[in-house]
Amino acid sequence: MDNFQSLRAKISAEYVETVRRRYHTMTGEQLDEQMVERLILMRQSEMVFLDMAALVEAQGQQLNDIDCNISHASSFVHWGTEQLEVAREYQKSSRKCTCIAIALGAGIILFLVLPILSSIAQY
Repeated sequence: MDNFQSLRAKISAEYVETVRRRYHTMTGEQLDEQMVERLILMRQSEMVFLDMAALVEAQGQQLNDIDCNISHASSFVHWGTEQLEVAREYQKSSRKCTCIAIALGAGIILFLVLPILSSIAQY
């Protein structure tokens, strides 16, 4: 933990020196300690705002993806509902055909069996 703190202090001190050198290179003036701290805070604030802007943009894309997925899911549900209605109609039709086939089969069996039974009954 001490290594981390010392490394952090070293990086901070180097950054303060870098800010002082850059300011002196650009303006030719020396900075006092308070002004260095203000510049560093302004830079940190700028970085926070840039990070926030990047996060908002990324989340906006994620929201667009979520919206697109919801639209796809909605269309799939609608299509599934239509397919269930078609299946129900097929099922009703199939029942009707099955009943007609049973009735015809029973009629044919009666038509074939009755003459045979009546001829057996005559003997």
